[in-house]
Amino acid sequence: MTARTAAGPLAALAALAVVVAACGSGTATTAPATQAPATQAPATQAPGATSAGQPSFDTSSFHADKKLEDLFPKTIGTETVSILSVSGQEFMGIGSAPELEAMLTAVGKTPADMSVAYGGAAGVTIIGFKVAGVPGDKTFKALFDAYGQLNEAAITTVTISGKSVKKVVPNDDSGTSYVYAAQDVVFAVGGEAITDAQLNEVFSKLP
Repeated sequence: MTARTAAGPLAALAALAVVVAACGSGTATTAPATQAPATQAPATQAPGATSAGQPSFDTSSFHADKKLEDLFPKTIGTETVSILSVSGQEFMGIGSAPELEAMLTAVGKTPADMSVAYGGAAGVTIIGFKVAGVPGDKTFKALFDAYGQLNEAAITTVTISGKSVKKVVPNDDSGTSYVYAAQDVVFAVGGEAITDAQLNEVFSKLP
């Protein structure tokens, strides 16, 4: 699978978020292949994480947007969600991202207005992508437009915990994921074996 499918934008963000987390370990890491703005990152933990889901290295520098992090669930089931965030400048500095640059241009913003957060626990991954001052649904549309791959996934609207959520099913085996826009944030929720109970819990705790 590639990161450039219909579900690609946020999955690409997820992959890069994992890379950012790995940088704290001092070891070179290759981003895993990912999917979908709706898709989960293929791994449920950042490289260097312990089996309990907690990073095994210092991640204190990866908290660029605490307000964004505060929108994440603090727990899933009995597990604590490990959350990291980076600024738009840091995120864009990881590598070339012409699609994201195009998206920012389309909404009249720059990397200074962007931040990305990643959280994981209990086999569930959550990505939060924020462009300050831009409604989440507008950012969501701009991401898909920038990647130009909307027809490569089946996208339907479902209701989870009373929230309207986009269910994204890629045309390969990369897994279903769920995208939700709230305030100025786009959230992507997924997991290889995510359950209905987990989905309901996560979305009940999102804003």
